[in-house]
Amino acid sequence: MLRQWGPSALAWPHRIITLDTVLNDLLTHLLRSGVLQWPGGHEKLEVLDTWRTHFPTIRTTAKPALCLMGTQVSTTYLAEPTLDNYIKPADFATAVHEGRCTHENVREVLDAALRIDRIRAHVTTYFAMTIRSLLVDEVYDANDLDVEIIRIAAEAGLAVTLVGDPWQA
Repeated sequence: MLRQWGPSALAWPHRIITLDTVLNDLLTHLLRSGVLQWPGGHEKLEVLDTWRTHFPTIRTTAKPALCLMGTQVSTTYLAEPTLDNYIKPADFATAVHEGRCTHENVREVLDAALRIDRIRAHVTTYFAMTIRSLLVDEVYDANDLDVEIIRIAAEAGLAVTLVGDPWQA
């Protein structure tokens, strides 16, 4: 990017980040603004890549997850069809209460939050006020939440550019 567009492309107000970072920033904003509430009242989270590198796991079909009860983030468990190694329930509950989660948990919370019209409108306004344009590279890797974030960015009036390789679409 630096070679193509020059040093100003990497200086403020430009910001080169991943969609995961956009999602983490968005969840932090929703917590700090009181739109969502995290267990223990946390407004800034420690987002881990995976639980397995930080906590012991057990072999089970009960996958720990996060959901919304109104606007309160809550722990839950999803019944998976096959056994896998998941964080122990007590460790999961404690970690979440201490303000820790994974990127997958951030996505779970935001997926649920964006289904609530009031929160979706808040996110649209937040994007309109904080981001001028969004360029998404390798859009063929986008999942449903990524596509929804891109859709909200477009609804907010952002200049949205999607880049992908036709042979990988």
